[in-house]
Amino acid sequence: MIRSIVFWNEPYGLEEGDAVLFLGETRELALAPDAACVHLSMDGARIVAPAAKETLLTQAVATFFARELLALIRRCAEHRAASHDFPYRKIALTRAQGRWGSCSAKNALNFSLMLAGAPVETIDYVVVHELVHTRIKNHSPAFWMHVGSIMPDYKTHKRTLRTLATRRFSPRTTR
Repeated sequence: MIRSIVFWNEPYGLEEGDAVLFLGETRELALAPDAACVHLSMDGARIVAPAAKETLLTQAVATFFARELLALIRRCAEHRAASHDFPYRKIALTRAQGRWGSCSAKNALNFSLMLAGAPVETIDYVVVHELVHTRIKNHSPAFWMHVGSIMPDYKTHKRTLRTLATRRFSPRTTR
C-alpha cells in the first residue's frame, strides 16, 4: 500500500511497513522500538521512526517531511535567487491543496506541503516559477520565457505536478 504524505490530513494513520512518497521516491516506514524520542531519519529507501501510537507517528512523519521540504526549498531559493538576483522576502509552507506555490505582492513565497511527494527537480521548478513571479506577476509569454531560460525542461515538471495532483484524490493505491 502506498500512502503519500501529501495526504497527511487524511483520517488514517501510518503504520510500520507503509510506503510513503517523499521527494519523488517511495520509502518504507520502519519502526525502531528502542528509540526513546520521536526523531525520524532517512536510511536509504526507509524512513526510520520510533515506535509510537499511530497518531503520534503520523504527526512525526508529517513534521519530518515538512522540515525537510522547507530546508530543501530554502536551499533551492537561495541558490536560484543568488544566480538570478530574485528579490524574495520570506518562504513559508502552507496546507494549500489548490496550488503548489504562490508569490505575494510583497514577494513572500509560499509552498504547499503537497510538494513533499514531488521529485527534487520538480520542487526546484516550483521554486523557480515562484521566484520569476517576484519580477513578473502573471503567466504571460514573457513569464514562461523567463522560466524557460532558467529551466529549459520546465514543461516536464509541469506534467509531473499534474500527475502528482491526480494522486491526491487516490492515496491508497497498491504497489
